[in-house]
Amino acid sequence: MIILGSITITKPYRDIEKFSKMNLENFIKEQNNVTTAKKSIKDYYNLLIEESESKFGQKLDSKNIPNFLIENEIIDSSTYSQLKDVTKLIFNINKISDEDLYLNLVRILEIIEESYEQIELKFKTKTGKK
Repeated sequence: MIILGSITITKPYRDIEKFSKMNLENFIKEQNNVTTAKKSIKDYYNLLIEESESKFGQKLDSKNIPNFLIENEIIDSSTYSQLKDVTKLIFNINKISDEDLYLNLVRILEIIEESYEQIELKFKTKTGKK
C-alpha cells in the first residue's frame, strides 16, 4: 500500500514523467524509450489496481476498474470518463503509434494519479482518518 500522494514518487511515475519531458524525436528515436515507457505505464496502472484491491479486500478485473470505481462512488464522473479512455489505451498499448503514446504520457500520469487520490480521499473520509 502506498501512502497518500506518494504514487508520484514511484519508479513508474518517475519514468513516465522523464519520458514526457523529452521531445518527441528523442523519445521515438531510441526504441528502448518506447519499450520502457510502455512497461512503466502498465506498472503505474497496476499500482492503481493494487490500491483498489487493497481498499476493497478483493481481486478486481483490471479492465473494469473505471466501472468498479464509479459504481462504488469512489471517483467522480469526469475522472471516470478519462480513466475509461486511459484504461482502453493501456490495454491497446501495443497497437498505438509511438507518437500517440508520447502525446498521452502526461494524460496517463494525471488521470491515474487523480484516480488514486480520489480512492485515498474516499477511504480516508470513510474511516475518519486524518
